Amino acid sequence: MKIYLPLLLLIPSNIIMILAWYGHLKFDKLNFWLALFLSWGIAFFEYWLHVYAHREVFSDKIPLVNLKIIQEVIHLIAFMFMANILFGKFEYKWNHYLAFLLIIIAVGLIFKDNIFIMKK
Repeated sequence: MKIYLPLLLLIPSNIIMILAWYGHLKFDKLNFWLALFLSWGIAFFEYWLHVYAHREVFSDKIPLVNLKIIQEVIHLIAFMFMANILFGKFEYKWNHYLAFLLIIIAVGLIFKDNIFIMKK
C-alpha cells in the first residue's frame, strides 16, 4: 500500500500544475507579471506533492525510467480532464488518439517484465 499513496499524490499534483501552467490563459486580460506570480504560487503547492511522491517511491520501489513514464501518463490524463474543465469541450482528433495509444504502448514496453519492477 505504501507504494500506491505517493503515486496517487501525482494525480492532484498534476491537476494543480496544469492549473499553474494553463489556468492563467483563461484570463487573457490579466497582467503578465500577475499571471506569472499567480502561476508560481500555484506551482509551489504542486511541488510539495510532486517532490514527496517521487522521493517516496524512487529510491527503493520504482526505477527512475518507470517513474517518469507513470508521471507522463498521469499528466496526459489530467491534462485531458482539465482542458475540458478550463476551456470547454476539447475536440480530440485521430492523431491525438494515436499519440495516446503510442504512449500506452511505451508504458507496456517499460513494464514488459513486471507491472512494477521493484529494486531489491
